[in-house]
Amino acid sequence: MHQRERAEQKLAQAEKLRMVGQLGAGLAHDLNNILQVVTGRLSILQRRVGTAVDADVAAIRRSVTKAEALTRQLSLLSARRALVARPLDTRIELERIADNVRQLLDARHTVVLHAEPDLGRVAVDSLELEIALTNLVTNARDAMPDGGVIRISAEAGKTLGWARSASCA
Repeated sequence: MHQRERAEQKLAQAEKLRMVGQLGAGLAHDLNNILQVVTGRLSILQRRVGTAVDADVAAIRRSVTKAEALTRQLSLLSARRALVARPLDTRIELERIADNVRQLLDARHTVVLHAEPDLGRVAVDSLELEIALTNLVTNARDAMPDGGVIRISAEAGKTLGWARSASCA
């Protein structure tokens, strides 16, 4: 009788998780649709008004980029996206991710990437790597409320590393 109750509890928990996953997938889909409209309308606005709105458009695009990263994470958590590991040039992928995470930071924080020139290729899901590094950079940023330098480094034959340091005046 006790085993049956535990099994029923586990089944109920699994059903709750499935429903949360469906909700997350639906939210991610709807948010992506909204973000596509915002991005399209920004382009139209910029063409109509010209350079007078460049700074505002750039700020909005940075926010859209952040929202897109969140929807990718939500999609991944909702298990609607299969992991796809494929060989990637490690240095190029790290440079791309570093450029993306720089957009998540304000002027008090900087990201410095040190990657050896020939790191080779690694089979990895690029989104998973981006999510992991984004989370690390975000945590480092939050640990330095007064600002600082976030260093990402990669060397051949070693694991990927990250460090944070307070800024020096």
